[in-house]
Formats: sequence, C-alpha cells, structure tokens
Amino acid sequence: MQQWFEQDQTNIKQVQSSDTKFHSVSRSPKEMDKLLILKTFTVEAETITGQHICVSGNCPTLGNWEVNKAFVLNNTNVIRIRKNRKYCVWTGSIHLPPDQEIFFRYFMAYIIEPDEEFVKQRHIFVHSWESQPEPRRVQDETQISSSDRAFQSDMYGMNDKKLISKGFLTTECAIQFKLFDTPITFWNSKLQSKMNLVSVKMTPIPLSKLSADSGDTSPNTSSFIHEDSSSQGTDYIEKHFGWPYVECVVNIFIHFPAEPKPRYSLRFIFKESSDEPPFHIGFTHILPSNMKYSNGTIISPITSVRHKPIGEIKIDYLIIKPTKDIKCTLEQVRLTDWKSNDVPLDIGHRGSGSSFTHILSDCSHIRENTIASLKEAADKGADLVEFDVQLTKDLVPIIYHDFVVSMATKSKTNILAEEVEMIQIPLKDFTFEQLQKLKIYHIKEPYTLSETHFLNDVRNDYQPFPKLEKAFADVDTSVGFNIELKWTMKLQDRTYELENPFDMNLFVDTILKTTFECAGSRSIVFSCFHPDVCIMLKMKQNRYPVLFLTQGVTTRYPSYADPRCHSIQNAVYHATCHDLLGVNVHSEDLLRDPLQIDIVKQAGLALFCWGDDNNCKDVVNKFKKLGVNAVIYDKLDKIELLKKKDSCSTKNPDVFIANNYCDQNDILLSNQQSLNDDPHLREAEKDSNKYFMDVGKASFQNQCSSTETLWNEKINDSKSQTRKQRYDCIDDGTLEPDIKPTKSKKSNADI
Repeated sequence: MQQWFEQDQTNIKQVQSSDTKFHSVSRSPKEMDKLLILKTFTVEAETITGQHICVSGNCPTLGNWEVNKAFVLNNTNVIRIRKNRKYCVWTGSIHLPPDQEIFFRYFMAYIIEPDEEFVKQRHIFVHSWESQPEPRRVQDETQISSSDRAFQSDMYGMNDKKLISKGFLTTECAIQFKLFDTPITFWNSKLQSKMNLVSVKMTPIPLSKLSADSGDTSPNTSSFIHEDSSSQGTDYIEKHFGWPYVECVVNIFIHFPAEPKPRYSLRFIFKESSDEPPFHIGFTHILPSNMKYSNGTIISPITSVRHKPIGEIKIDYLIIKPTKDIKCTLEQVRLTDWKSNDVPLDIGHRGSGSSFTHILSDCSHIRENTIASLKEAADKGADLVEFDVQLTKDLVPIIYHDFVVSMATKSKTNILAEEVEMIQIPLKDFTFEQLQKLKIYHIKEPYTLSETHFLNDVRNDYQPFPKLEKAFADVDTSVGFNIELKWTMKLQDRTYELENPFDMNLFVDTILKTTFECAGSRSIVFSCFHPDVCIMLKMKQNRYPVLFLTQGVTTRYPSYADPRCHSIQNAVYHATCHDLLGVNVHSEDLLRDPLQIDIVKQAGLALFCWGDDNNCKDVVNKFKKLGVNAVIYDKLDKIELLKKKDSCSTKNPDVFIANNYCDQNDILLSNQQSLNDDPHLREAEKDSNKYFMDVGKASFQNQCSSTETLWNEKINDSKSQTRKQRYDCIDDGTLEPDIKPTKSKKSNADI
C-alpha cells in the first residue's frame, strides 16, 4: 500500500515561481480579457476515487511548472471504454496568454484541501506524471471546428505507459513498511503451522487533536475516536479525514504517511478455507514513537481478542522525507546527453580503474577515485565514469570507495623500527580537513613504497578524498557520472559492513544538494546496493535516473541479508515496482546464466554490468552484443573507444531501452582471458613523474596475485634489499623480477 499526506505545516515554505515568466504590457481588465485565449483541456485517464488530473505548464495560469500551482481539471463523470479498460474524461477551461508558445504536461495527483485541524493550506501530491522528453504544446484552437473540438481529447501518457513516471515527494512524507524474513511468530503451534492462512490488515489512524483542542482530556473520548476509526478501515479514514491515500503496490511493501504522525493498527485475520468465513485472531499497534529514525526495525507484540499475548511481528520501516534544499518541477525530464541506446556505453570503473584489485595486471597506474583518475578515463573515451561517494564526519560529500582507512603508528622508543602497526579506522570518523592533512592509507596500500611511486604522487589531482563538487568542476562536462552512494549493508550472518552513524534522509539529501547545485547539464545516474537508498533517490527528485546495484548469486562476496539483493530476478522486481531506470548487475551472475539478460529486457529496464570479468575484452564485447546497455570496467582502450565515439550517432535519448541485439545462441561467453589479448606491459609514459604497478606476462604468466599478500610479504633476512627497494618500478615498466606470484584471496570489495 502507498499512502500520502502533508508534512508539518510549520516546515513548509512557499516555492517561488520558476524562471519562465509571462511579461505583458499593463492593460485594463477588459483589454486583457479580449487578448487572453480560452483553452479547454480534455484528457482521458484511468483514475480512481480521490485522484485528479492536473495541468502544469510554462505560464502563470498553469503554475510555471510548479506542482502546487497547477490547473486542476474537473471530472465529467463520463466513462469511455477502450480495449476493455475504463477511462474517465477530465476537462477544464482556462485563459492563456496570447503572446507566447505554451507547453504543458498532464499529471495525476491527490489533492488535500485545508481543514480546521490538520491541514492549513492546499497541497497537491504527484501520483504520476507524463515524462516524455518534450512536453505537449498548445495548438491553435481557432483552426479546429467546434464539432471536432467536442470529440477531441488527449490520452494520459500519450497512449504509452512507458511515458508515465511515478510521482515524487513535494511537501508530503511517506512511510514504507516491509514484511520479510519470517516476520510473524505465533506462540501457538497450530497457528504457527498454518501461517500461510493468516492475513494482515494495516490501517493508519490519525491521532486526533479534537480532545486537546476542546479541553477534554478524557481518555474515554480519545479511545472512542480511535477504536471507531480503526474498526472502519482505510476507506472510512480517507472519507472522514481526506488523507491518507492508500494504493496497493506489492504484497510485502506498505507505504504510509509520516506527518502528521498517525498510529497504525494491524489486525491478523485467519481464513482456513474458502467455504468458511475469516475470523479475527489478534491485533497490534505501531506508534510514531516506535519510529525515531529514517529506517529501522520494530518488534511489536500480537494481542488476542481476549487481550492476551499470542505472538509478535517484526516490521522493517523506512521514512522518506522531501529534500528541502532542491527544487523539483515538471518543466523537463532528466538532463541526459548519453549516446544512442543502439550503442552500449563504456564506463570507467572508479575513474580509469581500480588501483588495488587482486589482479595486478588490471591495476590502474593512477590512484582510483581521484580527480586525475576521472580525467584519465575521460581522455580515454569513457562515456561515463563511475565513482563512490560517502560523507565525512562534518557532512562533506567525498569520493572514496572503502568504509575504512588505515593509519600507521610508530614506536616512541624506536623511531627507526621497520615494523609499523597499521590501525583501521572508519572513514566516517574523520572530518574533511583531517583527511586532507593526515597520512592515511588504503587498507591494501603498501606503506613503504618509494617516494616516486604513483601512490605517493603529491599533485592535488592525484590525492585521495576529493570533494564531489570538485569532480563536477574539473571533469569535462561531456562525460557523464555514475554516482554510487556508499551505504553499509547488513550481511546474511546478521552483521553489518559498518555501523552507519548518519540518518539516511540526511545522507541522501546532502549528496542530492551538491549534485543539484553543481551538476549543470552533465549526465547523471545514481546507483546504490541498498534498496532503500534507491527508493529514496527516486522519490526525492525527478531529474536523475536511479539504478539498483546488485551482486546477485555470487561466490566471491558475502551475501546480503535483504532478499531484494539475492538475485537478478529480485532486483528486477524491486526496480520495476519503484520505477527505477534499471539494474546494475554483477558479471559473474550473468556469465553463470546469460538468459537473465532477457528477464531485465522484458521488464523494460536498462541493464548495466560491473565486475572483474569485464576486464576481459571478449566478455565486454559479448555482453554488448547480448544487449547490455553499459559495461563498467577498469581497462579502457583509448584508441578503440575514441574511434567508436567518433563513428557513433550523436543523438541523445532520454533513457536506455534494452533492445535484443542478436541471438544469444550464437554467442558463447567466456570468463577467461587469452594471453594474446590485452598485453600486461604498458607503453612507457612520456611523463617521468607517472608510475605504474603492472606486471609483465613473462614473470607472472597471467596468474592472479593478491596485492595485499604481495605487498605484505615478509622480507627475507638473507637478502640485502630493503622493503622499499622491492617495490620500486624498473625502467621497462615491471616490478623487480625476484617478486613471486602468490595465490589470490577473495576480496570483499564491491563495485
């Protein structure tokens, strides 16, 4: 279910008009009436009780694209049947200025009118809206006969549901309740064994202020109001209070309003067979005080009709609030300049590639997630660059992948001691200034490299922890950004990657604020492994698309506890329910079962792909032929990408559409890379200040080596070389030949 209602009125600010203004010469009212054009809007839409059709456009009478100032149409109560579907006819007439071209969009909304208790002003909540790239244009009705005009009407969504997007938050909040992972436990063994016959009915009950306003603090009055409301159900609540509005989305996801804060009544109903009537077995209540944070888990006791405890229910909740620092209108859809969907995109992983992958031949010669790495990927012809964003202790969005960093300690008594202890500290415990001043290492970074090594490059663009706003300012605007929000996940063993100290709404709002202020016309796509962060990103704004990141079925990384992350099928289901752009899946899972590509494409979603397997050219090319819209990988080939970009069409689509590029039966995917492809030795760099960590084929014979084990090998006392000398690069671009390959270890690092 999905329900909407307005936020606390004291926190609502009037939104100023957009930049599009209607300027006219001062005239008398009679002269203005003669000049204005009367326009009649008529549209057919599948609406239910409580929904309205509104018009938003680029003139003051249509609200200048602002939701709360839109023109509301009237329901004619005329029903038209088209292909066995019922469409309501909505119409309305309004005067439009004559001296400008008028553009507009229809959108479906819930309207909350002011009352004397809860609502102080009118609010319009967007349920869905027409999201075609170009808005509709008002035609010259003087050229249309009156008889034709009488039968002429628009179709909501222009006869294409793909051109309709789900709504976004304006002044209201939403609450989502999730029931999964055996949420209900009955202590009665008979009930527990027949759990599949138990249904849960949830009803939001507004906390009435009537008693307090009237001076009657009697508990009997308040109790009577609540019991009467909860027994009548949601329809009764909507009829008498005007809100919240409920919509069934999927069985395990229930959305509810947050402000004004109601309580929630859950009734448990048992029905053993279709021949027998259902009966009530128990109930519980969830109060606003149970939900102190943006997300969490509530465990509430279930009480029988005789007021005896019979079990408990576990509910995960998510509170989504509108972002105050950004402005969302209906003026234009996503600001995108991506290549045509006929040409799959090449995306640089963490810029020009990871610096600490367990395969040394795939390591980038520039530190990952730095401005220099992003620029390098752009120079190599990447369509987009992917990077990770976190918050510092003082809420500065920075670019960095891992949740922890390492600091070196030295003994007070023996400063020259070679043994240095490395202490891992969560990144969230540092302010931005501390990250810039302290000597901090990546957890896999060797701390005794030569001063001339690329990891010790002192130039500003090569330093870790750059601000997100610096990336927007310094990287070519023609290169898009795939911004991954790093939020810690709960693992299958019930532990967390890291305990996140930030409120989820604050975390998302801070990154959105920087993006809206600095992005300009750059192409942006957000992504995250946490399903709830993806929902927030989608509901808080309507400008940039969102991808759901998933590792699916894997043997390389620990599994997440959330069932939405367990498979590509579950990821597709989640993305479809919440109107996300698509899914970003792990290459290991696609190589295991390429038929899953069809699952994504049949759902109408965009398909991105990440993973170490993508560092093989053959895998990248075959993924593209199978219909993958974008591939994220480390090894970007400069010449081939630039040739491809020069030959590609410059047409810019709004979204990716997964097309069937070829017959899957004609392609055999391989996750092994030929030794004859992608030589590991890099060409010598002209700039003597650049260094790299690539390893020659002759020495390593394409074996997988762990950087962590390699860089932390114990030094043989019999050798005269120091640890520092062992990692100096020699002239031909390889490491010293005495370094031996070691077996790889599983890495917990994600995309």
